[in-house]
Amino acid sequence: MITENHRLITDNEKKKLLVEMLEKIDNFFGQNDIKYFLAYGTLLGAVRHQGFIPWDDDIDLLLPRESFLRLIHLFEEKKEELSALNLEIVEYGQNKKDYFKRFKIADNRTVMEEFGEERSAVFIDIFPLDGFPNKDIKYLRRYREKILRIDNIISLCYAGFAQGKGVKKIIYSLCLMGYKFLGLKKMQNYYEKKLLKLTSFNKKGFVCASESSKSDKNIYKSIDWVEHVELSFEGKKFKVPNGYHNVLTSHFGDYMKLPPEDQRHSHEYYEMYWR
Repeated sequence: MITENHRLITDNEKKKLLVEMLEKIDNFFGQNDIKYFLAYGTLLGAVRHQGFIPWDDDIDLLLPRESFLRLIHLFEEKKEELSALNLEIVEYGQNKKDYFKRFKIADNRTVMEEFGEERSAVFIDIFPLDGFPNKDIKYLRRYREKILRIDNIISLCYAGFAQGKGVKKIIYSLCLMGYKFLGLKKMQNYYEKKLLKLTSFNKKGFVCASESSKSDKNIYKSIDWVEHVELSFEGKKFKVPNGYHNVLTSHFGDYMKLPPEDQRHSHEYYEMYWR
């Protein structure tokens, strides 16, 4: 329970801690051949402000699906090493064990109350980046839905229990019975391989952040993501997509133009404390 003995984390402390976390993550990823890119507002901040957008205070990373899956398994193998860095993996929202869709890397020295329970507060969002074939937009939308369905199956096998409510939970429970009969680990491995085959990308196709949003703004030309370059973010160098100008233009339009003042707001919804 959070009490008056817990000290509130200030905005400056949170931003400083996030950059420290990003440095740790960058080093860990480099040691374990995990590819990543700064994304969304974090990428915009690196290009336009060389750091955080002044009215924002979060960090988003996109990982190619192969790196995304490898990272999930590394968290199981290297939990003690990451704990020594004060890092832990946290599920997104109330989706317990739903790591195969998206997750957070959080600092375990921080705490907040969310959905009636305590959890680590200061975190970096991690999303998968999926490859798509060179097709029209309607086909890409259907392809994205197919990826999401496979994600649901993998998450179900990984968690070992059904989530949701009503008919949805009944369907998941029936599916889980079949997967348990066939072997959860076997089914998980089968669908992971299927997912990797579906989401590998090349220079001629597209990529999409399937889990972060269903918006078409998140569909980009893959040639803009095949390599990385480094840009400064709060005085440190981090990786961004080689075609960051095209990515930001696709997502924000004239991204160097500041938005109206009434649209400059933070995404923070909870008070965060030191443990």
